[in-house]
Amino acid sequence: MIKNNRLFPIVFICQLILSSVTNIALADEENTEIDVDQILFAIEQDYSTKKWDSLYRKAETLLLMANREDKPFYAGKSNYYLGLYFSNKQITDSSIFYLRKAKKAYMSCRDTLNMGIISIYIGLEYEKIGDTENTTLNYQKGSDLLELERDTVWFGFINNRLGSIYYSQGNYILALKHLQQSINAYEMSNHLLNLGITYNKIGLIYRKIEDKQKEENAYLKAIGFLKGLDASKQLGEAYNNLAEVYLDKGEIDKGLEILEKAKIAFEKAEHTLGLCSYYTVLSYYNLNIIQPPNYNKVIEYCSKSFEIAKEYKYYRQYADATYFLGQAYFLKNKLIKAEQVLSEGLAVAKAHNFKHEIVKITEILAQVYDKSGESKKAYQTLMEYIALKDSIVGEDKVKEFTQLDLQFKFNRQQMRDSLKYENNILERDFLHRKEIHSQKQSMLILIFISLLFIVTAFFVFLNARKNKKQVKIQSEKNALINLQKIEIEAYASEIQEAYIKLQDLDEYKQAMANMLVHDLKNPLNLLVNSHVFEDEQEMRMVVNRTSKQMLNMIINLLDISKAEHNNMRLNKKQVFLIEILNDAMGEVDYLCIQKRITIVNKSVTEFSLQADKDILLRVFTNVLTNAIKFSPIGSEVSFDAVINQEKQLIISFKDKGVGIAKEHQNIIFKKFKQIGDNKIGSTGLGLAFCKMACELHNWSIGVESEPGNGAEFRIIIDDYQTIDKA
Repeated sequence: MIKNNRLFPIVFICQLILSSVTNIALADEENTEIDVDQILFAIEQDYSTKKWDSLYRKAETLLLMANREDKPFYAGKSNYYLGLYFSNKQITDSSIFYLRKAKKAYMSCRDTLNMGIISIYIGLEYEKIGDTENTTLNYQKGSDLLELERDTVWFGFINNRLGSIYYSQGNYILALKHLQQSINAYEMSNHLLNLGITYNKIGLIYRKIEDKQKEENAYLKAIGFLKGLDASKQLGEAYNNLAEVYLDKGEIDKGLEILEKAKIAFEKAEHTLGLCSYYTVLSYYNLNIIQPPNYNKVIEYCSKSFEIAKEYKYYRQYADATYFLGQAYFLKNKLIKAEQVLSEGLAVAKAHNFKHEIVKITEILAQVYDKSGESKKAYQTLMEYIALKDSIVGEDKVKEFTQLDLQFKFNRQQMRDSLKYENNILERDFLHRKEIHSQKQSMLILIFISLLFIVTAFFVFLNARKNKKQVKIQSEKNALINLQKIEIEAYASEIQEAYIKLQDLDEYKQAMANMLVHDLKNPLNLLVNSHVFEDEQEMRMVVNRTSKQMLNMIINLLDISKAEHNNMRLNKKQVFLIEILNDAMGEVDYLCIQKRITIVNKSVTEFSLQADKDILLRVFTNVLTNAIKFSPIGSEVSFDAVINQEKQLIISFKDKGVGIAKEHQNIIFKKFKQIGDNKIGSTGLGLAFCKMACELHNWSIGVESEPGNGAEFRIIIDDYQTIDKA
């Protein structure tokens, strides 16, 4: 879900009011000619001075005039600035809406440059909300449009962003491709700072693919561009990375010399976080490079890095520092201090899901527990280390397969280019030899003038035969090249299809395994041990409730699968809302008794709907079950049905549970999804089914919640009837 949806009705009303005021003002001044260029200039001035409210009013006015006078360029400009206004207000959905309208307007007047720039801004909005797929899609569209326009500044920027995205995904081939395109654009515009920053990124990619020579060359180029600029922070980062390369290669003196330059650059820029990285490299050097390791130096430098990272909340560096510091304490036999530091680092790494840091810390922590005689903790920590390491190895295998596939495509393109190059050489060689033969013929004609006719006829005959033979050879080579091309493309297609099938199968297997382990374990355990209930009526109630729970889970899964494949059909008929609510309350009666939960019906009006009764009952049951699960014992869950200002029926279920954070509200309706570390087993099928069922009825479902203040699930319906209770 897009952020700030609760603000949207308020913003919409404000827009209507402002539009009305603008219309009145224009009606009063209908005899006064207003220049759209003057309005656009005023908007640009407001944007440069950050006068957002004034910008909004003028952009609305410009949009109205542009639409009335059919001026798509000015419509594009006004929608563009309205998009920037909502972006500044952090209302992402409205920003994307206006930016898309701007792009459409520019499309109508074939303004490719502005279409490309708008695609970048739309991508930035999607990046804010973590929608990587739409971010990448819009960035790629922007790159294609800007390449046509040969705009080097924007083209360099967008390819730099794409390179960073693919780097974070582990797709190093595409990351290098886009960063190289960014380099080419920055070189044309002579943008030295961006060239230095981009070469530093390229060096980090070569570090990932373990090409030390290319990594070193990239850092040296970055330093060459940054050295003459007032960019000490970026220069320090390049020096720091280069120093690590030299230390790994065993060039100790050179590495330490470069590292001191990094420190000087960081101190000049007052970049404290840079010093944090500097101390980490020194710790790495004293622990892993010199022999024997200098543990006192490791503790000294790691402590400095640790304190900086802790102060600035630089969590990944914090976890790295605790790893080196804890290892040093362990090797110095200071086990209590080692356990304390490593435990703090592990908590931070887990809180931010730093998998590689968790693996490193748990490995050392298990050794600390073992040496301290805490065998149970050592075993548990070691099992955690093994499990996470195995999962990372699995992920790395998938990435490795993807990298091999991309490398294959890259090599295939290189082979095509090579074949094309060889073909050009053959053609030039053929023409060259033909020219030599012609020259020989001319020389023979001059020397042997008396034999002109015979010699000419003889060489023409030979030349014709050779040309025919060359043409035949060339044709055979071209046919062979085309055949190889077809075979390569077919093989690549087979690899891609096999990879997709393997990935889909692995995801499905993992999801089903999680469901069986977490969701069927407890119900089946109750059924197997139902004989322990002395009260036969209670035993039957438990068996009945548990069986329904498993049946509902399986039916949800089947119906979701049907809906995804367009095989689900609705049996719509008139149903009464309170009747469905009462049936649903009967379904969750046992859960209410267990937790002493009271369901309160606050609706004062009866409504009827055209709906599939069985599916609507399961929707109500799933929402009530979810509310009861997360409600405190002895609390209440309220039901209400009211009509809002837009004449829509709002059905709400409100609990007093722990609530749902905003960043999690967009995933609770997805199947096989859980939030955080909640201990209540769930596949996430219940709410996923509710969303699917509501969409099939052309309704919508959503949630409003804040942590600690409960949650309110709302179903919004347009087609309903009010029933007169009298």
